[in-house]
Amino acid sequence: MTKSDDVRAYVLRNYVVPARKGHNTRVTVRAGDVAKALNLSNRTPLVCGALGAIKFQKESDLNLLQRTGPGQGANATFTFAI
Repeated sequence: MTKSDDVRAYVLRNYVVPARKGHNTRVTVRAGDVAKALNLSNRTPLVCGALGAIKFQKESDLNLLQRTGPGQGANATFTFAI
């Protein structure tokens, strides 16, 4: 399993599944929060790449609605339609 796979699995487990259980229609993920939770120091570009990938959207049955903040920074946020 790659680090990108770890990121996608973490976000699915800790953000997407709870949002679905709560009947939310959207979920927003901040790259820095994910990097910190996974102890990925100085790896926010990896997190951003994993979250912005079509692979993540397909695997998780999500649609990226909006990406804001710096391109590869900790404050980059990804909002997905569930």
